[in-house]
Amino acid sequence: MTNLKTHMYEWVINYNPFTDNWQAAHRDYMGALYTDRTKLIESSSITTLIDILNRTNGNKEEVEKLLNNGK
Repeated sequence: MTNLKTHMYEWVINYNPFTDNWQAAHRDYMGALYTDRTKLIESSSITTLIDILNRTNGNKEEVEKLLNNGK
């Protein structure tokens, strides 16, 4: 296989029909899908979520940094 995106294995992606948004949670924060939305990446576009995960190679610290404007 070429271009295998193994970093995606660490993430769970879910569609929330109540908010009409896609959500992604690192496996360490899977419970956040139901309780703590501050640990989620959320977008109306699944493509945006996948792009964020690909740009950061799925590194949860890099994702958090990207979403917090580098802080």
